[in-house]
Amino acid sequence: RKKKKRKKKKKNKKKKKKKKKEKKKKKKKKKKQKKKKKKKKKKKKKKKKRRKKKKKKKKKKKKKKKKKKKKKKKKKKKKKKKNRSSVWFYDEPRKERDILFYHGDLADLGELGARTKESAGGSRAADGVRGHHRSRLEFIYVGEGRFQLILLASVVVFATTYLC
Repeated sequence: RKKKKRKKKKKNKKKKKKKKKEKKKKKKKKKKQKKKKKKKKKKKKKKKKRRKKKKKKKKKKKKKKKKKKKKKKKKKKKKKKKNRSSVWFYDEPRKERDILFYHGDLADLGELGARTKESAGGSRAADGVRGHHRSRLEFIYVGEGRFQLILLASVVVFATTYLC
């Protein structure tokens, strides 16, 4: 009988130890969570402050920018009329990555191809990018007399073809 009682007591001790450990773990977890929450709150507050500051700055900038923008627009219009169908390029680029710019109507593209000693290349390029009038094209010299043509239609690279 006594032995049995002793055994029971031992078992109980083990259970108590386990419970204590679990309680400690829970407490630690709660503490960690609280710390995390506090950190998050602090970060949010900082972000809010930063955002407010940025908004204030933006508002100030916008007021200043509006006046400038109107002037810029007028300048742009004048430029477009000037360079309506002009072509700038080097006949034989000396550096490896010389960039050639085409600015104007795409109808001139065939002629440009001929001027790069390969009219077929020019007309093929024009087929690939037809309908995009007065878009900016870039001719990048890739070496061995070859030009890579990139049409930038509203900032998106629209087509890549090889001249020659």
